[in-house]
Amino acid sequence: MKRCPSCQRIYADDSMTFCLDDGTPLLNVEPSMFEPPPTVRIPEPRVTEQPVQPYAPPPYATPYSQPSGAGFKLTNKVLGISGASLLLAGIFMPIISVLGLVTFSLFTFIQGGFPTGPSAAMAGDLAGTITLFRILGLVILLLGAGALLLALKNQLKPLLAIGIATIAVLVFIFIKLQTLLSTAPAEARAFIGVGWGFFAMVAAAVLLIVSSVRREKNP
Repeated sequence: MKRCPSCQRIYADDSMTFCLDDGTPLLNVEPSMFEPPPTVRIPEPRVTEQPVQPYAPPPYATPYSQPSGAGFKLTNKVLGISGASLLLAGIFMPIISVLGLVTFSLFTFIQGGFPTGPSAAMAGDLAGTITLFRILGLVILLLGAGALLLALKNQLKPLLAIGIATIAVLVFIFIKLQTLLSTAPAEARAFIGVGWGFFAMVAAAVLLIVSSVRREKNP
């Protein structure tokens, strides 16, 4: 142990010869239990010039990937297929209902059949009207089949013309239905009405028009 005779600072390192505070030569002394603890010289930190390596994940770690939001998307093609399918299904839906018990659709006219029973109240010669409805039913069938084929091929522009033509045919059918119902007796007219299948075909025509004019946003 060494001590500075000037500042009385004690050093535990015996290899030191001069005081760190005032540079006075140090003297060898015996350690005493009443003396303050000696000053220990801490070596300077070792500096290395090695560059810091970037952290690399272990090979077994897989990076997290956010799940994509891929799901059902209402595209124009889907609208076109839906409209064409609904139009074809509408041929089998009732367009005239009698008390909700006796109904008939365009498919009934295409088959050449006509309900009996309460519908017998419709007086007059119905042969011409039935033939006309049979032709109009075939027209709706061809329009629906053509629209479905175009929609499946993603050729949606012609669906605008098919939708407009379908609405025109349906308006004509509605006028003829009203004329046909007007021939029924007043007592039976209250129980006869236009079936919901007619409105389903109108909705199908609207879907065809929307699918042809709607703008789709690119993902």
